[in-house]
Amino acid sequence: MQEGIGRIAACFSQPAGRAWSDVTLAFATREDSPWLRLPAASSCLLEAQTPLRCELQPLTHCPVSHDLIGDWLLELHLVRHPVGADLRLRLLLQLLVQRFGRRTSAGYHLPLALSHARLAELIGSTRSTVTRQISQLRQQGLLRLDPAGDALLLSPELVEQS
Repeated sequence: MQEGIGRIAACFSQPAGRAWSDVTLAFATREDSPWLRLPAASSCLLEAQTPLRCELQPLTHCPVSHDLIGDWLLELHLVRHPVGADLRLRLLLQLLVQRFGRRTSAGYHLPLALSHARLAELIGSTRSTVTRQISQLRQQGLLRLDPAGDALLLSPELVEQS
């Protein structure tokens, strides 16, 4: 990754006539390790979450200690563990801010605005449940969309809550 944030997903084929579904494996930025270990013969995709510039080079050897996907899978598993969707969503937002956000005078700026469907996939919930939870966070003044519409602004109470 030279610039931006990318989402790495594995693709699973569906019966004829249906679209492919995908599962998020990791997110990547310039600050992450340049190594990415993918299973042999897997179908993966890289989706830009912000304007993205990257270079892909297949290598025959990747140090085991540089496993971006393994690190993310562990983090995402921990996010999906709690029972309530509201807590899972809060944990996911905290994780994304920890990895990609920055503190501003208005709170925390998260430079990507994931769709409700993608958030639902990440926390193991339905899109309608995520929409309901996002609405509640907005009503409580804990979350709002950046005026440009391509980022989220989160309150310190939401991000710093344990």
